[in-house]
Amino acid sequence: MKLSELSDRSGTPVATIKFYLREGLLRPGQPVTATLADYGPAHLTRLGTISTLRRAVGLSVAQVRAVVGLIDEGADRIEVMKALQAVIQRLDAPRPGRTAAGNQVVAAVGWPDVPTGARAALDAHLEAMAALGVMPTDAQLAAYARAVVGGCQAGAGSVGAGSAPSLACAGLMFWLTWKKLSGS
Repeated sequence: MKLSELSDRSGTPVATIKFYLREGLLRPGQPVTATLADYGPAHLTRLGTISTLRRAVGLSVAQVRAVVGLIDEGADRIEVMKALQAVIQRLDAPRPGRTAAGNQVVAAVGWPDVPTGARAALDAHLEAMAALGVMPTDAQLAAYARAVVGGCQAGAGSVGAGSAPSLACAGLMFWLTWKKLSGS
């Protein structure tokens, strides 16, 4: 398809597509002539990915470039999700075992206590809640942890306790819940 058709089908303005081409976010089409290229389904898919990362997630062009770079390098979905999580949540270096409440959540659902972005996010959010004087009871933490795992399993199929998908999902769920509760 021509650039104009790619624009129509993707809902992305031609000028934006050209910008993405210049920035290296979108690979060039197959040259037909010196001034004409053919674009295919992979270009539509990539434009959808870029659009989601830019609009829905709010990533900068540089951040999108890093994420699509991982995809282009063949990184598996979990690695891409971990990178996205780190960017979205502005995560510090993971430090497992930082909070007693975090330890309790990890133990309640049988997750391994390993240095992941999800564990760092869990601890950071529990620390922020404690600083605000909002600390769930032990029973609430255990119930919430089980609910998060259930939600992640429903969204990702059968995900075992302690697996990377459940940890990544849980970190995002805790973050989204905290964002909702804090009004930010």
